[in-house]
Amino acid sequence: MMQKDQIISIVAANMKDFHQKDCSGHDWFHIERVHHLAKEISQTETNADSFIVELAALLHDRYDKKLVASVESERQFVKNYLADFSIDEPTINAILQAIDSVSFSKGQNNPQALSLEAKIVQDADRLDAIGAIGIARTFAFAGSFHEPIYLGEKRSNHLDKDVPATAIGHFYDKLLRLKDFMHTKKAKEIAQSRQDFMETFLKEFYQEWNR
Repeated sequence: MMQKDQIISIVAANMKDFHQKDCSGHDWFHIERVHHLAKEISQTETNADSFIVELAALLHDRYDKKLVASVESERQFVKNYLADFSIDEPTINAILQAIDSVSFSKGQNNPQALSLEAKIVQDADRLDAIGAIGIARTFAFAGSFHEPIYLGEKRSNHLDKDVPATAIGHFYDKLLRLKDFMHTKKAKEIAQSRQDFMETFLKEFYQEWNR
């Protein structure tokens, strides 16, 4: 197997090429930010395997159902891709398990079953979904799926499933809830200020909307 740093650099270059044309908020800059956040968090967790963390962070959207036609076939592609670097099977499985656990819905099911590396990557991805960047990505995502900004709907929590999908509605479906689902101490610290910013943004948004 080649040097781990070399593998990470090659994977990063390939993911930059794969994500460069995305306009839904899952572009290369998102991948890069998640990678950097995951590295930062892993440095505060002494038992974390940084190689698994970095590769999972770089590949975490490679077979996301929102971006590919077949999750199963693309997941197999990633598995074969990692094997081509002569990475051992247990490490590949750990990387795939971390990727499989990234999504918000899966992350709520059984956090005790997640590896430390999966928790770190999940935290990093969630952090990039909140705060100023998270707000920008929310509107980019809504636009790419032809969802309106807001329809004046009364939506105060994620249980209001009878209202149409909008960018503002996404805050209540997911974004405002993410802070409470962070695993690591470092992520919880970062999340608080981003949470505060989103709440301030929503107050200003409603004031301007209702003016």
